[in-house]
Amino acid sequence: MIGVYMNTQLTYMLQDENYFDIDKKVIGQKVAELTIYSLPVSMITTFFISYIFEILGRRNTLCLSYFFTAIVLFIFPRTAPHYNYLILMRCLIAMTMSAPI
Repeated sequence: MIGVYMNTQLTYMLQDENYFDIDKKVIGQKVAELTIYSLPVSMITTFFISYIFEILGRRNTLCLSYFFTAIVLFIFPRTAPHYNYLILMRCLIAMTMSAPI
């Protein structure tokens, strides 16, 4: 649900004058870039998350994952107008959401 919300809002946030003010002609490319950058991060994190499950247990791992995801989602719109910070936040969400996925 977090991924759907975030991907839906990205389109509007990127073209909004108060946030990133990216031209409507390249919005699709920018949203795709964010996804492309976050996929390898998610894949690598998923590999290591099984060890964290073994060490901390399932409940603790999921609670920490949701807690850190909430923090990143809070920071997410505050990265404006710096697109590179938005890429970093998108990668962090990919990391924190690896456990529940």
